[in-house]
Amino acid sequence: MFLLVLSILSNYCIRLLLEVSDELEKREGKKSSFGGIGRSLFGNTGRLVVDISLIFTQTGFCCVYVIFISSNLNGLYSGIPVWGYVFLVLPFLIAVCWVRSFKFLAYVSLAGQASMLLGLSLIMVFSMISAVENTPPIKAFNFIGVPVYFGMVITILIYNYILLYN
Repeated sequence: MFLLVLSILSNYCIRLLLEVSDELEKREGKKSSFGGIGRSLFGNTGRLVVDISLIFTQTGFCCVYVIFISSNLNGLYSGIPVWGYVFLVLPFLIAVCWVRSFKFLAYVSLAGQASMLLGLSLIMVFSMISAVENTPPIKAFNFIGVPVYFGMVITILIYNYILLYN
């Protein structure tokens, strides 16, 4: 139930943000960034608060993403510690950040999407087989999974922002 309320609230806030952005575009004649919206509504202090919040949020997402990749690689081969994978993956991620246009990566993206579809299909098939063979006990609430839940919700909110605003 909480996820439903949170998703409705997220959708409402994103729509409000888009309406404010459209209204500012009509008034000022140009698209505003998040910082620009903060400046228009609350002055330079608003811009500063919004920009600092975005810096911390994006830095946190990037750090978590690097740790996520490293942990998954460590699951494939545990001979290298997770922090070692961080340093192995970091140069590739920095190189991708320097790419100005992703047009030439379209085929790589298509292959990635195809592999994701295959992977998700296999997960569904083996999950159904496993659920039929041995049904796991169902808990009413898993306190250990709460941080993962909020991490997933925040990630979904960021993907909504990327899809709607860009």
